[in-house]
Amino acid sequence: MQAIVEVTHKADLKVTAHAPYDEIIAYAFITGVGGIEHGYGISESTL
Repeated sequence: MQAIVEVTHKADLKVTAHAPYDEIIAYAFITGVGGIEHGYGISESTL
């Protein structure tokens, strides 16, 4: 995911991830993903 984010940001684009579970959502934000789709499994602590 990190490589995708880096390449996409170099092209001045944003990344959105399909991330339904808390662990994946947290990792997506750590790597620089700008948006989450289907994030219904997000916990209060991740928000």
